[in-house]
Amino acid sequence: MQKLVNGKIVDIGDIRLFEAAFLGLVLNKRAISNINTTIENESDKVKRSIDCYNAIYRRLPFPIYCIENNAKYAAIAECMRLTNKEVAKYKMYVNKALYIEIDKGKVLKLLGNTWGIESIRTNFVENAKLSNFIGDTGYNEYKWVVGKIKDKKGIDKYYKENMPEIIEACNNDNNTLRNELTNILNFKPVPQKLEINENLIIDIQNGDVYRMDVYLVGKVPNNHKVRTFSLSDTDIKYTDDYLPTYGYKLYKKSVIEDEMLSESVYYGEQTEVTERDAFDSIFENILRLGIKEDTVMSTVVKGIICENCIIYQVGNKIFKCGNRDYSRSVEVVHGVEIYSLKNNKLYLRRLITDASKVSKETIYSMNIDNGELEICRIRFM
Repeated sequence: MQKLVNGKIVDIGDIRLFEAAFLGLVLNKRAISNINTTIENESDKVKRSIDCYNAIYRRLPFPIYCIENNAKYAAIAECMRLTNKEVAKYKMYVNKALYIEIDKGKVLKLLGNTWGIESIRTNFVENAKLSNFIGDTGYNEYKWVVGKIKDKKGIDKYYKENMPEIIEACNNDNNTLRNELTNILNFKPVPQKLEINENLIIDIQNGDVYRMDVYLVGKVPNNHKVRTFSLSDTDIKYTDDYLPTYGYKLYKKSVIEDEMLSESVYYGEQTEVTERDAFDSIFENILRLGIKEDTVMSTVVKGIICENCIIYQVGNKIFKCGNRDYSRSVEVVHGVEIYSLKNNKLYLRRLITDASKVSKETIYSMNIDNGELEICRIRFM
């Protein structure tokens, strides 16, 4: 993948490597015991295993030391066997951590910079070989590490051999490299988040705030009959079927301009808007999306009035319509929410939470004129 690094466009390789690393950093923060926790009361086997693991783990460079997958722990296990003859005799297996058999029914669990003793009931099956996890993120990088340890060479040239373009862009300066790797998932500047309350549409140009108030007008027959019956009456009867009808009112609050209060934003009284042709498109879309599931009254809308259009959000779908006259709303993207706006760029946020309850936030920019999407930032929380 191409990215601007220290003012130069370079190929940073597979972005998934860095994504997995920053995800791993969040996961490691949730660990309970640190590897430096006192181990005086543990057996020599436990102490030796932790010391050996620690020696390898702390030599791994970013981003591969942060990644939490089986390939990483299998690679560490292989390096431990290569560097310590006693540890090489121990039985090991990996399952999102490294496990070393300490005694029958007991294992030492090593996860990131943490360790602990656990009891197991199942049979201990050794699988701590890197070749068993060839499909894992970072496999080639871990294979490089194991190869260097096997050849009794250092791994201090990891960046030079695996990320030569990044090293060159950073002029071989460690501080610059550290800063660029820290920001490797920041691709383009992201403006401040725009706070939009429910059912409000903000005019970016003058600060006016519009509120849509959808209400139930009544019910009308839809020319269909429905069958009805009563437990006290065996006859089946046919009655008219009715559909709900809705209306809406549009209100506006305008910014009060006061030179004495220039650093604060104050709004005047709320007034009803009668010229609302552009908003008819939004109301029509609310009906179209909500009438089948009877969610019209609970549908939440948020939006921004731009120079030439209105961009608004219903659920996780983003729509576009005219900002003066009526024009049918068009869906432009889904699975995201409005984050901000700057010039002709709309910024969108996608938040995905996995089974470990870690959330991945991705910010995109979308060109309002042609719909072109670009990724701006990825972070985990």
